[in-house]
Amino acid sequence: MRSRVCAFAFLLLAMTIPAFAQSTATDSPVASKPPATKLGEAADDIGDVVIKEFIPIGRTAYRMTTAPVVFEAAIISRPDTSEPVRGMRVTVSDNRISRASLIDFDEMGTMIKALDFMIAKLAEWKDVDKVSYNEISFSSRDDFKIGFYQEGKKQTGFATVGIIGAVTSTFNVSDLPNVRDLTQQALDLLMHPESAASSGAAQ
Repeated sequence: MRSRVCAFAFLLLAMTIPAFAQSTATDSPVASKPPATKLGEAADDIGDVVIKEFIPIGRTAYRMTTAPVVFEAAIISRPDTSEPVRGMRVTVSDNRISRASLIDFDEMGTMIKALDFMIAKLAEWKDVDKVSYNEISFSSRDDFKIGFYQEGKKQTGFATVGIIGAVTSTFNVSDLPNVRDLTQQALDLLMHPESAASSGAAQ
């Protein structure tokens, strides 16, 4: 009886192993997620030479609870191409970990318009006692999100990078005009890259 049980168990195991191996090979990802931005695609240096330049522009103010949001102009080029890819890198930290997001050049103008809208709403809602949670934000292709939310009369600015395991930094809403100006500075610099060396960008 025992020999029959052992034989049956061996047969069942032999049938299971190939099925498990096939399932594992099929379910495992064969390739990483492709870059969401032109900057990210240009920065992919696998099997090629890539020149990356990140020019400091500025940051939000320090707070006790979260680190500042850092803004840099980004220029990615390759020796075999004449036209570099331009944009901005934004780094968000929650005092434990940091994550960066790449924003394409063609997104920066839209981001500035969104920030102008937010700044106007900040003034409009300043003395309004909101009975519900209200949020206005801008999101980029590479999972960067910036905006503010209001509960009652309290307004709080925030920046987030990522969706799963996102890193979020909060800041005073008085910094939103600064974020808008930093983005504009980066855009102006990228439109006139020859001025980068003497631009006096914030360190």
